[in-house]
Amino acid sequence: MGEKPYVLPGHAILPEPLLLFGGSQTDTHPLRGLSNYGPYSAGLGFPSQVRLAYFAPVELMGKLDGIVSELESSATPREVTFPRKIVFQG
Repeated sequence: MGEKPYVLPGHAILPEPLLLFGGSQTDTHPLRGLSNYGPYSAGLGFPSQVRLAYFAPVELMGKLDGIVSELESSATPREVTFPRKIVFQG
């Protein structure tokens, strides 16, 4: 211990954690890991498709349909300078 044990360091850099995906594969990037290996739960007997139901007033159903359709399409990040930003395939 140093001369002033009550003084904490200004910051610390932690490494990215390894995330576990399908086939016991690991990656540090969540979207890349899902795209390359699939979800961890794929081999656990869970359904492979998500079934979605929503309950809303008739006038809002079109808006909900639009939101859900966005989930099925790809999305490209506007700035690709940061290494965590990759294209989402939908």
